[in-house]
Amino acid sequence: MAFPDAPKSLVAPLLKEVTALAERKVVDVSSLLMHILANTTLVSPRYIVFYHSYDIDLSSGQESAVHKLEVIFRGRLNFNDMRHLYQVIKGKSGSRQLKWANAKHLELYRLVDKKGGPPAKGVVAFWKEVMTEWNQGHSEDIYTTWKSVKIAYDRLMNRSKKRIDLVKGN
Repeated sequence: MAFPDAPKSLVAPLLKEVTALAERKVVDVSSLLMHILANTTLVSPRYIVFYHSYDIDLSSGQESAVHKLEVIFRGRLNFNDMRHLYQVIKGKSGSRQLKWANAKHLELYRLVDKKGGPPAKGVVAFWKEVMTEWNQGHSEDIYTTWKSVKIAYDRLMNRSKKRIDLVKGN
């Protein structure tokens, strides 16, 4: 929680100390302020979840997101606490009923990317070429129509977009 700078204010030292305690994850800022200023009961939740997201540059020149989820337990959790915590973790990890890519999906993505991505014109010819090249290298896992390759690729891209939207909070 950020506070406006008020160096001449009488509460500035208090705000500084409260913020420092919150940064050390001792207690929630708003709860501590209310305890001090209004003499309310200090609320200490049974668990606190911190979510951090970082963008890193890969050696390939692409950017990737790294996510860190930190959970601090302050007491025994009941069933409702566990259920809520599970939903929070599941939501932050982007695993809301979304299947993610396996090696086959990534290989298909690389093949299409190598060919310059799906074209605006000549769609059928492009996907037939992708299907032929895929089937030559994968005798155990072949596509029978050009549409099946396109559908597999489109689903992968749709899942990727949903996952990125979840991470960004959209």
